[in-house]
Amino acid sequence: MCGRIARSLDAAYVWMDSRCVNEGAVVSPPPAPPAAALDTRGGGPLGSAPGQERLDPWENVVKLRRLLVLAAASIFAIACGGSDSDTPPTDTSTTEDTAAEDTTPGADSVAAVDTVTAVDTALPDTQVVEDTSAPADTTPIDTTPIDMGDGICPGIRGCVAGCAGDAGCETACLDAADSAQERELYTTLQTCLIDNACDETAATDEDKRTLYECYRQCLPQIAACSAGTFGDGSCVAVGGCLGNCFEGDFRCERSCMSQGGEDAVRMFLDLDYCSLSVCYDSEDIVAMEQCVSLVGDQPVCSDPFTNCYGTTGAGTGAGAGGGW
Repeated sequence: MCGRIARSLDAAYVWMDSRCVNEGAVVSPPPAPPAAALDTRGGGPLGSAPGQERLDPWENVVKLRRLLVLAAASIFAIACGGSDSDTPPTDTSTTEDTAAEDTTPGADSVAAVDTVTAVDTALPDTQVVEDTSAPADTTPIDTTPIDMGDGICPGIRGCVAGCAGDAGCETACLDAADSAQERELYTTLQTCLIDNACDETAATDEDKRTLYECYRQCLPQIAACSAGTFGDGSCVAVGGCLGNCFEGDFRCERSCMSQGGEDAVRMFLDLDYCSLSVCYDSEDIVAMEQCVSLVGDQPVCSDPFTNCYGTTGAGTGAGAGGGW
């Protein structure tokens, strides 16, 4: 900036005196005015007032230049601060943003929400929880079929009952017998039932009660089929043992029957069938069981009950076995 001011002053000097040359040229003084130009009235320069000394034009130029030098020095002191640097000052003015607001439809002016999940600074759970549960049972599953006694005489009877008169099915049941003795026991019993017209196809409760009464006509054959062989156990013991067998488990029933004597097994079967011939009720099992528990008081079954238990009245094992 200071350099530009100096150059501007130099140009001013040239304007004032065309004979002045930039960059330090010597300015020659103007020539002396001719004698004819002198004011003859006052002896002063031309154009002076009467009685005054005539002014020198060049002297005015020199005075003006001195004034310019003083003005220049003042400007240098203020603007340059003693430094002759041409570095322009930093523009610290603030330019107003006059850009028009974007009014385009759909412009999203909502600031985006920061959804960054906070860092989980929780320490890992290093606590080890002891498993106190019982170890898993690794015992292999027994897939061996349970022998329900299908090959013994009572089992053969159950198999044939499910054939519904199919001769081929009945033959297969006999062929599955454990032994020829079991087939013979079955055949002997069936012959007795046929001879006494025991209808095993009975469907109604009344017909079934009649069938149970018919079974009492073939007690020796039924006892032989049920026990296979006989022991010396009492009628009461046989009844108590049968109470622990599941229905249809012919092996369990055979084991109980074989422990009783032949007469004991017959007495038990006689009491069982007599009770069912009186009390059988497929629709009300509870009422049937209550009836059986009191069968000893019935005149029709008092003798079989006395033969098994020795006294009148209901006793343990009454009605056990449930017939065939």
